[in-house]
Amino acid sequence: MLLGINDATGGSNGQKRSLRAEALIGRALEYFYLVNKYPKPYDSATAKDDLAVPFVTSNDVTQTVPPRSTVEEMYRHIIDDIKEALPDLPLDNSTNRMRGSVAAGYSLLARVYFYARNYTEAGKYAQLALENTKAVMIDFNGPNPATNLISTHPDVIFGRMVIGQNTADLKFMRSFAGNDLRVRKLYYSTDGYRFTTRGATLFFPNRVTEVFTYVNTGTSVQEMKLIVAECAARAGELPVALQALDDIRKNRFAAASYVKYTSSDPAAVLNEVLMERMHELPFNGLRWLDMRRLDKEGRMSAVTRLNAAGDVIA
Repeated sequence: MLLGINDATGGSNGQKRSLRAEALIGRALEYFYLVNKYPKPYDSATAKDDLAVPFVTSNDVTQTVPPRSTVEEMYRHIIDDIKEALPDLPLDNSTNRMRGSVAAGYSLLARVYFYARNYTEAGKYAQLALENTKAVMIDFNGPNPATNLISTHPDVIFGRMVIGQNTADLKFMRSFAGNDLRVRKLYYSTDGYRFTTRGATLFFPNRVTEVFTYVNTGTSVQEMKLIVAECAARAGELPVALQALDDIRKNRFAAASYVKYTSSDPAAVLNEVLMERMHELPFNGLRWLDMRRLDKEGRMSAVTRLNAAGDVIA
């Protein structure tokens, strides 16, 4: 979409700049996934040497594919694309949140810096995304959205849509609190939600709450709140972290039995935020990226492979 925009006819220069800006953040998001799925995870000590993917900017198949960029170079390309786009992005995308906006640009910067483990910049841009969007969290205590379309769900900042259907791990399901509304809103169980039978619980919103059939793999209010919370917890800013955590949980737990989490222990607060992140964003394309990120910090527990009988295999 980037190629040929300036040569298009029938539109103003402002419209062309706006479309180009949307194309830039679209390219940035796709390269973000490429650089986080195939190369090594970002490590400031080795990113300048770790090979990533080629940065292809032409659809001309006769051109030679450029050599592989480093992880550091790819992150710089992604960040540069988003920052170049920001001045020309629309202020609001509420009528179609699959389209770009200023808040969408900020939210992508927050995500990119977050996975580069630059938590200062990530927290800053997550807050800017929240301050510049009209998106609001969906309260699971209240009415559901009127449609299953991610493009109009109120919590979406920059939408990307996939169908939600995955088998849920038993240990993961047992980690939810009993009054967590996400369990019966989003998970389908054939063992009465006892979580004793392997394979009996699916993340399958279409079977229990049809308007949540599609999962947003783009950015959302809750993802930005979680970034704010984690970055603040890491910086020892516990009131900020606890407020952001509460902003999410009060929309996810049964109101009649909800108790706000409090702690003065930075390590405990960070662990609580990481658990909340796992509960809120389990099947939207970020968990593998989080596992790689946290493993670089020694925060990722060992992962075991099981066979059909549930036995650990090498």
